[in-house]
Amino acid sequence: MLCNICRSIQFMTSYHNCYCYAFTAVSADSALQNLAKSECLNDDDCKKVLDVGGGDGTIAAILVKEHLHSGVNIFVYNLPASAQLARRNIKNCGCGDQVQVIDGNFMTDNNFPGGPYDAIMFNRV
Repeated sequence: MLCNICRSIQFMTSYHNCYCYAFTAVSADSALQNLAKSECLNDDDCKKVLDVGGGDGTIAAILVKEHLHSGVNIFVYNLPASAQLARRNIKNCGCGDQVQVIDGNFMTDNNFPGGPYDAIMFNRV
C-alpha cells in the first residue's frame, strides 16, 4: 500500500511523464553511486532534475561535477534553512551554473515549483 506522498509522486510522475528515483540509502556515498549509474540521469535528453529534500546540495554538486553530462541542471528543493546552506555549498563548489536552489516545503506546497522536470530524486527524505 502506498502512503499519500508516494501516491502523489506516482500520479505526478505518470502525469508529467518524468522519472522518479527514491533512494533510502544509508549513506550519501551509496546514494551517489546509485544516482551516478542511473540511465535517465545519464541520458542526453535529461536536462532538468529536481532533488527533493536535497539537503546541503552536496549530492547535486558532486553529480554535476563528476558524473553527469554538462547539459543537466539540478534544482535542490528544500526548507529555507537548509536551502541557505545549500546555496553556500554550491557557490563554494563552483557549480552554480548547473545547480540552483529552490526554497519550499514539499509536504505543504501544492506542487513542485519550476517544473516540469525530466527526473525527480528523493534521497533519504
